[in-house]
Amino acid sequence: MHRAKTTKAHLGSPSDEANDAAAQDALPPSRTVVMIVANIKQFRFAFYEQIEKELRSTGIRLHVVYSASAPSEQSKGDSRDLPEPLGVKTPRSYWLKERILFQYLPISLLWRADLVIMVQSNGYMSNLALHLARLMGWRRLAYWGHGYNHQGDASSAAEKIKRRLACHVDWWFTYTHQTGKYLQQLGFPGNKTTVIENAVDTSLFGNEVTNAPPALQTALKSRLQIPEDACVGMFCGSLYADKQLAFLLDVARQIHLEQPNFRLIIIGDGPQRQWLLNSIVDQNWIHYAGAQFGRDKAIYFSISDFFLNPGLVGLAILDSFAAGLPFITSQYPGHSPEIAYLEHQVNGLMLPFDRQVYAQSVLDLIRNPARLSQLRTGALMSARRYTVENMVSNVANGIRQFLQSRLVNSGVNG
Repeated sequence: MHRAKTTKAHLGSPSDEANDAAAQDALPPSRTVVMIVANIKQFRFAFYEQIEKELRSTGIRLHVVYSASAPSEQSKGDSRDLPEPLGVKTPRSYWLKERILFQYLPISLLWRADLVIMVQSNGYMSNLALHLARLMGWRRLAYWGHGYNHQGDASSAAEKIKRRLACHVDWWFTYTHQTGKYLQQLGFPGNKTTVIENAVDTSLFGNEVTNAPPALQTALKSRLQIPEDACVGMFCGSLYADKQLAFLLDVARQIHLEQPNFRLIIIGDGPQRQWLLNSIVDQNWIHYAGAQFGRDKAIYFSISDFFLNPGLVGLAILDSFAAGLPFITSQYPGHSPEIAYLEHQVNGLMLPFDRQVYAQSVLDLIRNPARLSQLRTGALMSARRYTVENMVSNVANGIRQFLQSRLVNSGVNG
C-alpha cells in the first residue's frame, strides 16, 4: 500500500496553502487542546499517537481524557491505555445498564484548555456541564461524532435532543461529508465544520494482504478444501442482528446453487455466533473462521475476491479497501456514516435490499472478471484516500483553524 497524500476536508471555503502556513505561524506556542472520550480502543491508538505528534510540531499540546471501558466492553480485550501526559485516565461510573456515563473530569485542565472536544452523546453526563459552561460565556467547545444516530429513530426524544444541541458548540469534527451536509441543514456553519474522514490504520494490514506468502495461501486453501478455480466471498465483522446474517446466508446459497465453485468465508464473533454455526452445519462450502487478527486475518483476505456485507456498514469497509476487495452492500437503512465511502461501480456495489437482486448482481460480477478487476483497482485507490494519516491531517487542520479564529475574534491579530 502507498502512503496516502493528505488532504484538507472542510465544508466552508478553505484557505490556500500559503494562508494556512501563515495561520499556523501566527499561533502562540503551547496552546492546549483536550479531547474527552469514554475509553481508548485499539483501533484508535495510532490516531491519538499521530495527532499528538502532529500538533506538538506546531506548538499545540494535546491531552486525551478517558476512563476504563464499561464492563461489557472489557471482555472484548481491545482496550488500551495512552501514555502520559497525552493520556489522562480518570475514574468513571456507569448507570442505567451502561447507557449513562459519569466521568470525574480534571476541571483545572479543562478550564485552561483553548479547545475542548467532546463526543456527541446524550449519555455523557460531562457534556451537560460543558454546555452549561458555554451558555455562561465559555466559548471553546467542539463536538466530535456522527451528527445523528444512523440506526436510531429520528423522531425519538434522544434524537431531538441531539438536534437541539448540535448547533450549540463552537466547532464540529464530523466523520463524513454526508454528515457535514446534515449539520449545515440544521444551521451549523460549514466554515466551522471539519470533515475528518473517519479511518483506522490499515496500512500494515494492507501490506500483510499484499505480501501474503503463497505457501500460506496454498496451505489455507488446502485446509478449507477451496479449489484453485473457486471464487471466494468474504464477510468480516461482529455477528449481530444489524449485520443481516440471514440475508447473507440466503444470498450465498443462491450464488452457490448457480455457481458451485463459489465459497464463503466468515470472520468474526458476537451474539449470533451459535445461530450461525447451526445454520451452516451441513454446508461445507461456507467456512467460519471465528475472530481473526493481524497476519492470520490477512491470509484469509488474500485468498478472497470480494467482500459481502448486505447489512450495517461500518469501518470494516476500510479493511475491504486495504485488501483490494470490492465492497458489496445493500440499501439497508441502518448503515453507519462510513457508508459514504462506497462509490457504486467504482470500489464496490450498492444494491437493493432484495435477496434475488443481490445474488444475481454478485453472479454477474463473478462471470465478468474484467469488471471485478476494475472494482478491485477502485478499492485499492480508495484505500489510499481513507487513511489514518489523512484523518490526522484533517483533524489537525481543523484544530489549528479554530485556534486561529479565536485569536482573530479576540483581536490578537488586529
